Amino acid sequence: MIKRHTQRIFIIIIFLFSCNSIPHKEIRSSFVYAIKEHGDSIYYSTNRGEIFRFHPDSPDSQTVTGVKKGHPIRSFLFADSNRLFASSYRSGLYTVEDKSLYTRSSWHHQAWSMKTDPDGNIWLAAKDGVYRQNTDTFERVTDLREAFDLDFYNKELVVAHYRGISFYDYKSGMLKRSICKDTICWMCTSIGSRLICGGVECCIIIENNTMETYKLGPEQNIPWTCTVDSAGTVVLATEKGLYKIVETSENASCIGYNQKCIKSVLFDRKGRLWVGTYY
Repeated sequence: MIKRHTQRIFIIIIFLFSCNSIPHKEIRSSFVYAIKEHGDSIYYSTNRGEIFRFHPDSPDSQTVTGVKKGHPIRSFLFADSNRLFASSYRSGLYTVEDKSLYTRSSWHHQAWSMKTDPDGNIWLAAKDGVYRQNTDTFERVTDLREAFDLDFYNKELVVAHYRGISFYDYKSGMLKRSICKDTICWMCTSIGSRLICGGVECCIIIENNTMETYKLGPEQNIPWTCTVDSAGTVVLATEKGLYKIVETSENASCIGYNQKCIKSVLFDRKGRLWVGTYY
């Protein structure tokens, strides 16, 4: 009996160690929504409406880039001659200047995510559909009622939404095909030659016309964002921990923060993994 209990304790210890053994650096803030590297700095946003920046070699160098209290910043990017744009699913799109966030009356679309297309135009995955920048306004594209994420892959617009992943001609907005039908999907990210998508309890990777599906336990786990290192390793920020795709297994592996919500991850140019916790 003692031997059996010892074996069980040993297995638990091994599991806990393997689930928290990846080298990483944690963003020094709570409720982090997005992390990006730009120039010589790491930028991150929070659900409190803040955007910060710091030098990755000196995390203590953190400074405030912009604040809009009470307006969660779910996504941000640099576009249009290096201007910083931020999107809130509560109030719409903003430009960030002199530590303040400014908007326009036509920028009211409450966006979960935004990306730029090959022509440099901003696209919004919003609560009321998909929108494409047209000079200083945004025009609706596709007939989706709500979109959670989008990106561009092989000259197609890819959208994650409440009923799967859909592929469109990004010029005309014509639907071409869909995958993961009837699955709520929150993530689609184009990195190099791969398209990485995620829905409830699953991650899909498309490369060279081949699609692989990986199971993402535990129950009701959701991948929010992903990052890829120089060796091609895919790391996922999920509702229930930090996970890694192991191509020889059909199951993604927990590598940290077991059962804790992680909304954002980033491998920087030096290969350091940054993790943004959401608690």
